[in-house]
Amino acid sequence: MEAIESYRPGNLIVGGGGRGTRRGPKDAGIGSWEVLREEGDLVGMTYVRRGPSAAMRRDGEDFGGCERGG
Repeated sequence: MEAIESYRPGNLIVGGGGRGTRRGPKDAGIGSWEVLREEGDLVGMTYVRRGPSAAMRRDGEDFGGCERGG
């Protein structure tokens, strides 16, 4: 998302399945992400969001997070 400015997937940026948004708004940023597993492996490296999306924080919705298992 940092390398290609036009790549702004609504389901990742807005959260909640994208809420009908194919492309996330620029003012939402890209959020904060961390490596879940296989760091350094360009194919297997998996990222998870570090907290709620900007839209969820703005809407005041509860954020369930995700499982961070091995």
